[in-house]
Amino acid sequence: MCAKSVRKRDYPRRNASVVVKIHYCDSFCFGLATNLSEKGMRIQSGTCLPCNTEGNLLIPIKNKEIELSMRVRWIDEGSGFYDAMGVEILKTPEQYRQLVKNLPS
Repeated sequence: MCAKSVRKRDYPRRNASVVVKIHYCDSFCFGLATNLSEKGMRIQSGTCLPCNTEGNLLIPIKNKEIELSMRVRWIDEGSGFYDAMGVEILKTPEQYRQLVKNLPS
């Protein structure tokens, strides 16, 4: 069973409101990333994936997309259903680091 980690985060989180698309197996779902860091993010979604699910996450930026490898680390239940998940970024490209760095604190 996965649960939210209570340890201190290694990277600061930045508030955001970024639409993301998650590819896993042969499917995809959409979500809203509500905070981001260099190594992870919280995603609100009507479809939360099981813990340890790995996939690719796409973030649209202008006319391009940033593609990230990710793993679901926790899921959060709200109002009787799972409505958010925390994902770990497995490989952090420089373009994504710059996106996070340029978000307001």
